[in-house]
Formats: sequence, C-alpha cells, structure tokens
Amino acid sequence: MTRYQQFFGAAPRGWGLSLGLLWLAFAADPYIQLPPIHNNLFLGRAVLLGCGILSGALSMWTHFSLPPLSRGTRLVTTGAFRKLRHPIYASFLILFFGFAFWMDRWIFVAWAVLEILVWHFSVLREEQMMREDFPAYADYCRHTSRFIPGLW
Repeated sequence: MTRYQQFFGAAPRGWGLSLGLLWLAFAADPYIQLPPIHNNLFLGRAVLLGCGILSGALSMWTHFSLPPLSRGTRLVTTGAFRKLRHPIYASFLILFFGFAFWMDRWIFVAWAVLEILVWHFSVLREEQMMREDFPAYADYCRHTSRFIPGLW
C-alpha cells in the first residue's frame, strides 16, 4: 500500500470539515434573518442541476485522467490535470455553490465560500507529499491552477 492509498488525499479531512460547517450553517440559519437570494424555486433547481452536471462531468474527466490504479505512481499533467491540480476537489466546490444557491439562503453561500478555504488548507499536506515524491510537481504548480482555471 502506497502513502497515497494510506493518506487517500485530502478528501476525508475536507469532507469532515465540510459536513461540520454545513451542520453549523443549518443550526445558525433560523437565527440569522436575511432575505432570500432569489426566491425562485425553478431558478434554484436549475442552478443546482447545472452545477451537478458540471461537477459530475469534471469528476468523470478526473477519473479518466487518473484511473485509481495509477494514483501515486506517476505525476499526471494531462486531461483534467492539465487545467487543475485538484479537479475532483474543484468539482466538490462547484456542487457546494449549486447547493447553496438552491437552498436560497445567504448562510449557505457563506458556507460555500468557507469551503474554498477548507479545501485550500486540506490539500496543502497532499501537495507537500507530491513535491517530495515528484520533483516536477513544483514546476507543474507554477503553471497549473489549484481549483479555478487561470485564477487560483
């Protein structure tokens, strides 16, 4: 078993923090009196569906770019990884924003924004391991965005 299989990426820690923050958002929602974001059920569902489709497509592209048996054996810089260092985590963020918009509450938008920080800090250890095992990873990081193509 490789270190990558043992560590399983940043996903367990990221999901744990994400679910904890989501629980806090649900708990705080009744006490925070803010107007709805859009107050349109159809629009909320359409945005959630669009984000779900985009997230699913990115997840599938990631899977085909780096099959599970290849993980930890080589540095992949093609497919989804040509645009993003962490495309599967980016797909989570897309889905989180779709969910927040569908919920029609500003507290969930704040939750989705916090998720960017959660996943940013969750991947730092993973990226350090990649730098140790793949010397070319540092150069790859200079040319490839973490979550948002061309921005960050």
